[in-house]
Amino acid sequence: LGIRVHCIPGPCAFAAALSACGITAARKDGQGSHAAQLDVHFVGFLPEKPKLLKRKLVAMSSIPAVHVAYVAPHDLVRQLRAMKEAFLGTTEIVLARELTKLYEEFWSGSIEEAIHEFTVNREPKGEFTILVQNQGGGAADAGDAQGETSSPPRYSKVLESLMRAGMSSSEAAKALVEISQLPLKKKEVYNE
Repeated sequence: LGIRVHCIPGPCAFAAALSACGITAARKDGQGSHAAQLDVHFVGFLPEKPKLLKRKLVAMSSIPAVHVAYVAPHDLVRQLRAMKEAFLGTTEIVLARELTKLYEEFWSGSIEEAIHEFTVNREPKGEFTILVQNQGGGAADAGDAQGETSSPPRYSKVLESLMRAGMSSSEAAKALVEISQLPLKKKEVYNE
């Protein structure tokens, strides 16, 4: 429609970015219609250590949700490259920059396009809020071509996906507990 949306400053960049980004929280069913709502998953700042970052992103890629994270400008390209690997590069994202300030900006496109934009076209400036609309099918699901229609087991499908992406069973259980933000214990998930 070409309508520019501005949000009124609120308590945090997360809420401002989500309200004005244009991402719908609807999940598409197999025929392309919107069948269910996606959850919104706020992760705060992503880990700086490469191994922890990879674990977190692979776990996020297995969960259909709108994931929201904060990223400092000096770390934007590195974290986008890690996201490209975890979310398989074509996932749509929105980068919200300098929210509620004079130079407020929303940029949208694929992860690959974002890497190109901020390595070739311009230097990242200002604090970023990244919104990733994940329908599922990231690195954790890359090897899953079964297409089963039965209801999934409690945790085993996600754990299997994480292990196919290169995590040990212990790492996968730990990542699932971390990302789910449910009152789970690693041992409980591991023994599932």
